[in-house]
Amino acid sequence: MSDAIWLLHGVLMSRSAHAGLLKGELGAICSAAPRSLLDKAQAGLLRDLALRHHERLSVVARRTDIAPARFGTAFPSREALRSHLASSGPVWREALGRVRGGVEFSLGFSLPVETVSGDPEAAEGYLRRRKDAMEAKQAIADRVRETGERIASTLSRLAMAAMPPRLGKGGALGEITVLVARAEANAFVERVASIGHGLSARPSITVKGPWPPYSFATVGD
Repeated sequence: MSDAIWLLHGVLMSRSAHAGLLKGELGAICSAAPRSLLDKAQAGLLRDLALRHHERLSVVARRTDIAPARFGTAFPSREALRSHLASSGPVWREALGRVRGGVEFSLGFSLPVETVSGDPEAAEGYLRRRKDAMEAKQAIADRVRETGERIASTLSRLAMAAMPPRLGKGGALGEITVLVARAEANAFVERVASIGHGLSARPSITVKGPWPPYSFATVGD
């Protein structure tokens, strides 16, 4: 369609059967969309496009290496997209090299209340002053960070790479994003189920994935 734009979802090596557009040794996962979509600031429409973006990448990532494009990366034509692959080839190849053979998992963990120093949200009790509340929040953050580092260390034999632990919302919560070899994905999930028992903080751990390696190889326009 003449009024179409081309949304770039991700880039992989052109030998992959999943590539929809080729340029040299690189291939692109892309889709056409009406140009008018860019002019409509509709939340529902953006959610649908984001979901399609994720679904396209997820199907491919389960089978082969892919470097995700930032959601919303668009080109006015297929030729413009080919030109982008040619000019930005080194960037995409470097991104693919970082995640070769890997998929992404997200580990969320929470600590029991009794393992942290106080409750920063308490309206009554000994945390009555702002200074005390700030110190309690910092103590929780430190404990979450320490627990995250211990979890990451425990998983180091299975993880190809890991992002620094992040403090989540809601108190004693944290998250770790890791890159795991695709061939070891099942073993990774099984290992995660048991690591909390070996830590003194006894965190509750949940695993989400495998996903495309968004955190390790996403390339912007």
